[in-house]
Amino acid sequence: MNKFLSLPLIAFAPLYAGAQNIDFELSDTYRSIGVYDTWEESPFRTGELKGNVKVVDNFLKEGNESSKILGIQRSRFGSNTFGARIDLNKPFAISPETQYVHVKMYKPVAGKVMLIGLGKRVERKGQSPETEQFWVYSDNEVVPDRWNDAVFAVKGNEGVEIYSLVVVPDCTSPHNLKNDFAAYIDDIEVSSDKTPKINIRSGSCTIGTSEDAAFVTLNAASRNGYVTDGNGKELLSVRLPKEKAFEIKATPAPGFTLNYVTIKSKSFEKKVEALQFDNEGKFKVPAEWIKEDIMIEGEFKSTDK
Repeated sequence: MNKFLSLPLIAFAPLYAGAQNIDFELSDTYRSIGVYDTWEESPFRTGELKGNVKVVDNFLKEGNESSKILGIQRSRFGSNTFGARIDLNKPFAISPETQYVHVKMYKPVAGKVMLIGLGKRVERKGQSPETEQFWVYSDNEVVPDRWNDAVFAVKGNEGVEIYSLVVVPDCTSPHNLKNDFAAYIDDIEVSSDKTPKINIRSGSCTIGTSEDAAFVTLNAASRNGYVTDGNGKELLSVRLPKEKAFEIKATPAPGFTLNYVTIKSKSFEKKVEALQFDNEGKFKVPAEWIKEDIMIEGEFKSTDK
């Protein structure tokens, strides 16, 4: 579904006292909207391209009765962390205690979604409020072609305030994306409740949770390339036997090469350098690393430097 593709970049709104609940019915619940990409060489950061994002009439009312929603054109020229940026009227603080950010989302493709927090430490007067303070994947699966409540668990060090939220609707590497597509966002809420407000289909997987004590759940995401299993299959909520070695493969996008891969769980984090991968870009994750749910993040660097 590609219902809008030609949109102005920014819409401004007056200041508002609270930033924890944002909808797009009224323009006084946010300060401004735009696009953002964490990739520093992104054409959306260098000024070569302007992103398409706009508040539009809700034509997708099954499951969401709002009259207005935020639409974004997912560009194939942005990285896998390209998304809609919502500047808040008032910053909110993060802390070691987990908070949950709920975001209603509708998109035509499967795949992981992400929330990025831009902000600064209160005591660092010179720090930019656009400093990336967290990247977090949704705790639950986002099902295509219907409204979902994507839930993001957010926590961090004391003294950090978030000024902007970036909702990334498609965390897969874009180098195989043939056409742009539109995704839609609504009703952003910071809450102490992690329960999704919209129930999705039964039997769906939840990131970070194992259905059986003998298995773990594995997910992977990357920028400017992708990490799959040894046969090239996407790693999205894949269930693995505990303490059994597992082969992964790193494939750079054109113009990039592997820098390193980070493999982490709740209790450990391992950095696997490119030299540790074989000539086919493969690496066998040791059995002793596979004891709890795992996130794998690939970091690829440009070959132009």
